[in-house]
Amino acid sequence: MIIGPCRPARSSQQVTLFKYQALGNTYLIFDPQINLCSAESIEVSKDWIRSICSADFGVGSNGLLVGPNSVADGKFEFKVINSDGTLAQLSGNGSRIFARYLLDAHYPGATSDRQFSVVVISPRSKVVVDILPATPGDDRITTDIHVTPAFGFLAVKARMEAVQGDGVFCSVAPLADIWRRHKLAGRWTDSSLVSIGNPHCVSFFDGLDLLPSIETLSRLRSELALIADRAGENINVVFEEGCNLQWCFVQDRRTLHLRIVERGEGPTLASGSSASAAVIAAHSRGLIDDDVTVVMPGGSLDATLLFDAGRVRGVRLTGRAERLAEIRVSVPVQIGR
Repeated sequence: MIIGPCRPARSSQQVTLFKYQALGNTYLIFDPQINLCSAESIEVSKDWIRSICSADFGVGSNGLLVGPNSVADGKFEFKVINSDGTLAQLSGNGSRIFARYLLDAHYPGATSDRQFSVVVISPRSKVVVDILPATPGDDRITTDIHVTPAFGFLAVKARMEAVQGDGVFCSVAPLADIWRRHKLAGRWTDSSLVSIGNPHCVSFFDGLDLLPSIETLSRLRSELALIADRAGENINVVFEEGCNLQWCFVQDRRTLHLRIVERGEGPTLASGSSASAAVIAAHSRGLIDDDVTVVMPGGSLDATLLFDAGRVRGVRLTGRAERLAEIRVSVPVQIGR
C-alpha cells in the first residue's frame, strides 16, 4: 500500500524517525506509512535533512532512509539520502539497517525465517539486496548485494587526465598529492577504480600502521571532500559525480583492513558498499580468497564474493544492526503538496 500526500502544513509538522546503527554507521528512517504521507514529501528540503542529520543541530546521523515506498513480490523499495541531502545509489549498512527495521516493525513479508529483498532506488539504478534467512542463535543479518563491478576511469566518471593506469592498477594524482603535501605517503602502492552501482577509489597500502586514522581523515576532510563529493561549483573536479574513497591494507588472504571517506558524508567508521568494493578490488589483484573479514574502525563484516560463470556478480555481507531510538521531530517546511 502506498500512502497519499500529506495535508499541507502551516509552519511545521511532527514526524516520527527511527534511529539505527550498524558498525557505528547511523541512519534515521522515515517511514511514509507510519507518518501517513508520501515518500517524496520528506525530500523537498535538503536544508532540513542536513539539519536533522547534524550532531550539533539535529539528532546526528550518517543519512536518512526513506521507505518502504512500495512493496511488491517480497521486495521493499527505499531511498538512501546522504547527510548532505544528496541521493545515494547504494548503502550496504543502510540496506542491513532497513532490513532490521522491517523485521522490527513486523512488516508482512519481512520475516527472519525466509528470504525477502530490499531495493535501493536512485534516479539511475535499482540495486536489489536479498535478505537471507537468519541462522538460529545468530542475530546478525546476511545480505546478498547484487552488483556487477566495472573498473576504470569511465566506470567511475573520473577526469581522464587525473588518472593513470588501467583501473585495477592506477594512480589518482590529486589524491596522491594530498598525501604527499601532508607527508602521509608512506608505502602507498596504487589504487583501483571500481563501480558497483556507486563509484569507489580503493587505495592499497603495504602496512596497517600506514592506514590513515579517523582523526587524520577528519583533519583532511575539506580537502578530501573536493575529490569525494559531487562536483557542484568545483571546477577542478576529479570525479564527475563524486567518489567514495577507501584506504586498504591486506593482512592476509582472509583479512583486510579499511579506512573510509564516503561521498556526501565524509569519514565514516564503517560502510558496507565500501567493504564490498574493497573486497572486489583486492580479489581482482589476486590478494585475497573468496571469503574474507573486513575490519573497519566501527567493527568487522564477513564478506563472501558471489560468482556467476566465473565472474563476480555480487557480495554477501554478514553483520549486525540495531535500533537506538524512536524520535519525534518537527519538519519546519510545508511538506504537503
